[in-house]
Amino acid sequence: MLPLNCVFLLPSGQDEVQVEAGADATLDCQGLTEGTITVLAWNKRGMNSVYYVFFYREDRPYNTFQHPSFQGRVELGDPQLKGGNMSIILHNTTVNDTGTYECHISYQSGSGRDKRVIPEIISETSLKVVPTGESEASKINVTSYRYHKTFLEFEKLTNRWLKQAQNQSIITASSTAMDSKNVGALSC
Repeated sequence: MLPLNCVFLLPSGQDEVQVEAGADATLDCQGLTEGTITVLAWNKRGMNSVYYVFFYREDRPYNTFQHPSFQGRVELGDPQLKGGNMSIILHNTTVNDTGTYECHISYQSGSGRDKRVIPEIISETSLKVVPTGESEASKINVTSYRYHKTFLEFEKLTNRWLKQAQNQSIITASSTAMDSKNVGALSC
C-alpha cells in the first residue's frame, strides 16, 4: 500500500495591533525555518503596487523599492531572520499608517531546470494607529491569523496525522476534524 501525502494551508488567526501615534509597531510574520528565501516583501493593502513597505532580497533590504512614506522608518525585527522570524518594526507611526499589512515570502524550490520561486502570503496584520492619548490598554486586542504551509502525512490509515512544520508534533484526528487547537476538516 502506498502512503498518501497531502498539503494543506491551515489558518491560525489574524494579528490586530493598536498603537498610539509616534510609537513603534511590530508587525509579526513567521516563515519556515528551512528553505532558501528569495524575497521577503511587506506591503500595505491599497498602496501602489510598485512600492513596498519593506523589500528584502539577496540577504539585504532594498530601499529603492520602498514607498517614500516608509523610508527610514522600517527595519527587520531580526536582521538574521533566525527561526523564520520575518517580522518588521515600523517606527514613529502616524494615523496614516492605519491599514492591513501583508507579509509575502518567496521560497526557492527545486534545482536546475526545475528551480522555481513560489510566492505566498504568510501573514496579515491589521494596524490601527490612534492619536496620542486616545489609546486604552483595554482596547488593545491581539489575535493571530497566519497561513503556514503544513505538510501532513497520513500513516497506515489509522487516522493519525504527522504534522511536519516548525513545531514537530503528532496530531490525532478523526476523519472529519482535528483537535481544538487545529480545528478543521481534513481530507485527501
